[in-house]
Amino acid sequence: MKTSELIKDYLAAKRAHGTRLRSGERALYQFARETGDRPLAAYLKRRCCASMPQGSSSAFFASREGHRLNYPRGVTLFQRVRAHAGIGCPPGASRPPRLHDLRHTAAVHRVLTWYQQGHDVQQLLPKLATYLGHASVASTQRYLQMTPELLLAARMRFAAYAETVEDEVTDHA
Repeated sequence: MKTSELIKDYLAAKRAHGTRLRSGERALYQFARETGDRPLAAYLKRRCCASMPQGSSSAFFASREGHRLNYPRGVTLFQRVRAHAGIGCPPGASRPPRLHDLRHTAAVHRVLTWYQQGHDVQQLLPKLATYLGHASVASTQRYLQMTPELLLAARMRFAAYAETVEDEVTDHA
């Protein structure tokens, strides 16, 4: 069974029990559908087999006892993994990478991939905003830090656009 199908079943079970979907659960389904993420599928299979104290109403990301993993706990676990991996401060940085930095990186990589695949990035930004749990695209813009790769992709897209406009002007002259 595909990850997206497992998550869809999980969300359907929550709805069937009259449980409201939490923020980000629809985005999680969308992410799994688009990426076919194997680690997420493995987690979901383990989670579905675990006895959760609130059944299908339990948090999606939960401890072995079924308790919601809160953000501070997630940060602590990330710091342990980062230290175990030997990841410190990058050259010129004032601090080592934070858990929240992964959101920024993922957003930039998603936009870069859309540019490279020739997609209409402006049309897709609302989907990225939904995935990140933002109410608007404006909230998402702060995640889109300019990187050399992203700048190059945007510049190439604009150059291609400018060339077509120039050709149209020349054809009409």
